[in-house]
Amino acid sequence: MKRQGGILGQLTVQLLRANGCRVIGVDLDRSRIALAARHGMNCGVHPDDVDDVLQVARLTGGIGADGVIVTAASSSDEIVSAAFRMCRKKARVVLVGDVGLDLQRADFYSKELDFLISTSYGPGRYDVKYEEGGLDYPLAYVRRTEGRNMAEYLRLIADGALDVKPLSTLRAQEASVQAEPERLFKPGERVRLTEAPFAGIEGIY
Repeated sequence: MKRQGGILGQLTVQLLRANGCRVIGVDLDRSRIALAARHGMNCGVHPDDVDDVLQVARLTGGIGADGVIVTAASSSDEIVSAAFRMCRKKARVVLVGDVGLDLQRADFYSKELDFLISTSYGPGRYDVKYEEGGLDYPLAYVRRTEGRNMAEYLRLIADGALDVKPLSTLRAQEASVQAEPERLFKPGERVRLTEAPFAGIEGIY
């Protein structure tokens, strides 16, 4: 179960599908629902059409979601509240986005839910010794570090399991800039992104 989001939500759908999950997505933007469906989302839900919590219950045979990943950006507390209410007992909610966190005990206590907040790219993020000093964590103890997550992400792209090309337009729409795209990058300009250690992505814009 994936609840709302732009480019992060779209990538989450593809990552979940690549790992064999059945994906239900909730978004306020119908174009994003359509794009996620093209990338394998099993069912898209728009809150104007149906109560999203009840719809998840219907789609799971009354059980509820095994897990919910929240990739939205909003000050509303209702997003996390709804995520809790969509879950089955002992399920997990993972917050990737930035939403209101005035949690209501009744939403999660009786279900004994796990609530996790993602550390950006993974373990190692914001650790100066790891990111700048190159001090890696032992694989046997920390299987998915920031660098290993990025390496896996690049492998999935290389294998064709992730399609990022349609997301470039979505990213441009979300950018908080006041310039036209052609003013951001000159035609044919090569740009290198290195947001994580040990990995880089190159692209021609």
